[in-house]
Amino acid sequence: MKGRKFFSSIAASVLIAGMALTGISSSAGAEEVRNNDPIEGVIRSNSPTYRFRNMWSPGTPVEQLRGQEYTFSAEAGEEIEVNLDMDRGGFSPVLVLFHADSNKQLAYSQENSFTYRIPRSGEYKLLVLAKDASRNSRYTLEVSGIDGDRDRDTRNSRNNRRDDSSDDREQFLEDEFGLRPLDCRLRRTMVRVTFSEDGDESTHCAQPTRAIPAGDYNYNARTKDLDSVTAEDPRDRCRVSVGGVCISR
Repeated sequence: MKGRKFFSSIAASVLIAGMALTGISSSAGAEEVRNNDPIEGVIRSNSPTYRFRNMWSPGTPVEQLRGQEYTFSAEAGEEIEVNLDMDRGGFSPVLVLFHADSNKQLAYSQENSFTYRIPRSGEYKLLVLAKDASRNSRYTLEVSGIDGDRDRDTRNSRNNRRDDSSDDREQFLEDEFGLRPLDCRLRRTMVRVTFSEDGDESTHCAQPTRAIPAGDYNYNARTKDLDSVTAEDPRDRCRVSVGGVCISR
């Protein structure tokens, strides 16, 4: 029983020593930080415990503090600014930034703010630790300069619109023509329908039916029907023409 408690106490703490953080296996319990989006936080008596050492001060002893963990995505070259606003009668903060994949410690500050230029794109973790903490140490955390958030939101919005449009067209084929959608990559014997609207062209596949056999079709928005695309017979192709007259096929 004592052995279990001993190993549990080790697993509950994280050592920040030298240039690396060890013992953090995932960010499942971490809260995501968004650009210029303030987060209200509190460090309680039962918050996770982290053991750390100031890597820029040789000989500094290992300390043990409670705190909270946050994650965010950033692009290479972005200069982020971390700000911590503490309530009156708060605590002495320790801020530690490290790379999520390598657990490499990148920045350490005992101030309530710091700036840092991101070396490479990826996921990052930020620890907010409390020294001289009261029973419940409350604060507001804000990270600015994460321009990747805006780019990612734009991409996600564009992809969502594309996915919604694709779903709508597949549902349309099923409702109007009784065609059950298929993944175009799965099989060759299928119905392939191409939609062309406002310069946006997309192809959707479905299982053939008696009414609509396998083949290529274009959706005709004017007639609201499917026009069969007839493959050109190679014998009809003209290899050499003079004055608009075919002289060799």
